[in-house]
Amino acid sequence: MVDCRHAPDPQAALTRLQAAGDLEVWAETVHGEATGGRPRHELQPAPVLAIYTAPPFYDVLRAAVARVAPERVYLFAVDPGMDRPQAFLRRLAGLVHHIVRAKAGRASLTELAAATAQRERAVRKGLAWLAARGDIAVLGEQDGVVELARGGTPGAPDELRACGLQLRALLDETASYRDYVAHVDKDALISD
Repeated sequence: MVDCRHAPDPQAALTRLQAAGDLEVWAETVHGEATGGRPRHELQPAPVLAIYTAPPFYDVLRAAVARVAPERVYLFAVDPGMDRPQAFLRRLAGLVHHIVRAKAGRASLTELAAATAQRERAVRKGLAWLAARGDIAVLGEQDGVVELARGGTPGAPDELRACGLQLRALLDETASYRDYVAHVDKDALISD
């Protein structure tokens, strides 16, 4: 593993790596578009993997590395900025609006998790919070695909508060893990 976490210009360092050869870039949220990277569920086998955005949790990291099966890993671990409730919920609400308008309200939890750089558990809780607020209706979930609709019936204030606290706890866990990734010895990261 090559440590690139302290590169002064991570995107420029990644661009140099991309010019050098066969490289799979794991980048989520707006970083995927900016770097030409892919979200976790679209990664392909490659000899080299660049982990551009910091993973949300160890199981997601392990699954991505297993999917690519690289011989070499470059660790950038750029914070995607999705660990605060307001930022996460704003992005999730925007995604839901697009899904309802353009995809008949159906979305994969995996895709939503990648688009928010979070775990599926956080996405579920975020959807529950939006539903408790009355912004959306969660019509169902089957095989990892949720069906959503615009508008809904607001829940009781206690339900909204409980969802908010649970969501904050999940986002705090992710933030703690990202902080760990930012500071841990690079060789211990994947072997943990």
